[in-house]
Amino acid sequence: MSDRRSDILSVFLEDLVLPSFQCLRTLLSVTTTFLGPSSPATVPAPSDEEAIFYYAGLPFRPAYPKIRELRAVGNHALKEAWDGNLALKLHALLDSMQVEWISTDVVRIASPGESPAPVILWVDVIPASLSGGVVVASKCQELLVEYGIADVEVEIPTNSYHRLPWAESTGGFFIGGGGSNKRLLLDTACHVVFPPDENENKHFKHKNDSQHRFKVVFFGDAAFNKCLESIKAKIKGNPIVTQYHEERRPGVESGREVAQLGLNLARKALPVLNAFYRDVLTHWTTPENRVLGHVILSPPIGAGSSGDDCAEDWAVIKIDASKLDASNLGGNAIDLTSISPEKFLSLKDTIPDEEMRHPTALDRNDDPCLMVIERGNTSGLTIGRPNTSKEWAILPRDYKSGAFSDKGDSAVLLQVRRLDITYAMPISFLLKCV
Repeated sequence: MSDRRSDILSVFLEDLVLPSFQCLRTLLSVTTTFLGPSSPATVPAPSDEEAIFYYAGLPFRPAYPKIRELRAVGNHALKEAWDGNLALKLHALLDSMQVEWISTDVVRIASPGESPAPVILWVDVIPASLSGGVVVASKCQELLVEYGIADVEVEIPTNSYHRLPWAESTGGFFIGGGGSNKRLLLDTACHVVFPPDENENKHFKHKNDSQHRFKVVFFGDAAFNKCLESIKAKIKGNPIVTQYHEERRPGVESGREVAQLGLNLARKALPVLNAFYRDVLTHWTTPENRVLGHVILSPPIGAGSSGDDCAEDWAVIKIDASKLDASNLGGNAIDLTSISPEKFLSLKDTIPDEEMRHPTALDRNDDPCLMVIERGNTSGLTIGRPNTSKEWAILPRDYKSGAFSDKGDSAVLLQVRRLDITYAMPISFLLKCV
């Protein structure tokens, strides 16, 4: 156990990496012509203009007339091979060539409306670390050919990454004890509560009350101030809402009842909002007053022990009953207030693994597709398209929507690795681990 852990841990995200637009030199192999099974044709290096603007339209690239967007792979031989052992062999190949790679993904990249979109093997590397990009891309394609895959392009983008200090993040989901057990737990990511650099990535289990508690704060300073500002904004806007409904009442008969209902709600809301604001200022201002609970279990970050080839990155928090009563909890839900009159989407079931990997729904291009949503601390409500594989890579919905998640959204199911792709941990894998 490290002495450097803080007594009170806000929900922090330590190892988010952000791309810098100052280093956008891209090494690409954008053709798949071969002289023979293991003799790729010579591929010219890209021009500076192509290297900089090739990915224009993706969340981590600057604007340019030719816009591109990410899409899920869908039905393709590469997906099954990737979920087999191709990914592991590719990583071994890159390591043998001493490539300083950051991530590998299989995606489709195309201009909006283009169909079918080409399938891309994406190998992201550290800037200025690779001098023979064409050679590396050719070796990767040779590996693909060994699997009978000759219609996939290999691209090697470079991003400039830098680490940020701890940042506030988002919790995952609640788990009830069931029956007479009133204990309430919350899942989140291990790197959120125990950053590896501070914890030496060790297994942690809280066994008894005499053991030191590593506390977790509900709302870091930024989130708390954001909450206060939102309450103040509603209080300030209440007179405007009240006046709006008062002016609507003398109107047409059909809208009078609705206007009166809105007026009644606005008048009732003001004293409630004022009382809520005073309560928050009185009882929740300091981090000590916002302690939600403490960590009871957190395995080291790494490959999972269940044989599913997913990254294991989770922690369980026991909620303080004085802060949140399990009997009053309506269950896990996502706030849809900004887009739906239903306000909350209750989460009551999980998607089977088979459907996650082989969706039955189709998108506008007739490709198998699932849509996912999240409400994060930073991004708010967003919609994405998962690239259906064992460890979900969630892509932006389209080139207009922006990235699915951002810094501060990380939770037990979401691990932000780059601005254009978010990796999600399947809940079936998590439950096996727990």
